Amino acid sequence: MSAKAPAKGHTAKHVTAKKHHRAKAKHHPSKAKQPATAHAAGAKVHTVAGHPSHPKPRGFAVAEWAPVCALEAVAMSLRLAGQRVSDDDVVALWEAAGSPADGVTVPAALAAFGLSAPPEGIILGLDAPGPHAVLATAAGWWSWGELCAPWAACVEEAAA
Repeated sequence: MSAKAPAKGHTAKHVTAKKHHRAKAKHHPSKAKQPATAHAAGAKVHTVAGHPSHPKPRGFAVAEWAPVCALEAVAMSLRLAGQRVSDDDVVALWEAAGSPADGVTVPAALAAFGLSAPPEGIILGLDAPGPHAVLATAAGWWSWGELCAPWAACVEEAAA
């Protein structure tokens, strides 16, 4: 077998080298990858958790009321637990936080009341009708001091 002259731009190595047939090894059934399942002996399935989203200020305001819905949701939780929390207390805590125009986050609202979790229900951070917070209980959602039926909304965070 005589070696051909290399084509323009190719080396002799590429022109004369014989390709090895790898189909047998590559596609052999015993060489196929096995799926990693929990049922396989000794196999461990690893998943990677997504990045948690950061809490965002919940400051949906009704009419000219201050954007304190996250603070109001925590206050309602305390009221249902039997504590007295006035509207003035809620506004005072908002002012103590620097009167942020966007409101405060749910974790900041809990911290403002000295809590790590609400005593009653679950505080939900929603994205409808804007960045809003409600207290979810078995009876329904508490929004701005009124019990409502849950509505279609994207729940972005929850504190229980």
